[in-house]
Amino acid sequence: MSTPTTTEQADILKLPGAQMLTPTEAAKYLGISPAQVRTLCAYGRLPFVNVGVGSCRKRRRIPVGELRKFMRAQVVEIDAQETRAIMAGPYTHRPTIPQYH
Repeated sequence: MSTPTTTEQADILKLPGAQMLTPTEAAKYLGISPAQVRTLCAYGRLPFVNVGVGSCRKRRRIPVGELRKFMRAQVVEIDAQETRAIMAGPYTHRPTIPQYH
């Protein structure tokens, strides 16, 4: 098996979802730690490809397409009433300012 040329590598990356990210790269994209990415992979929440040899030392790569699916699944939509409740917070009482005449 020969080493792919730069042109072949570029062609592979043009395939939808073919680009792979390391847990560190995926973590930067998600704004979390690499350890959290590995945990998501371990619990099956974030699909990955094991490109390592053997089961002792896994080399996880996360397909970009799977990362995008994961992100879309995490979107939480709230309505205007919930937004007002969140913005009001636990302290809805506003103290009155004394008026001096």
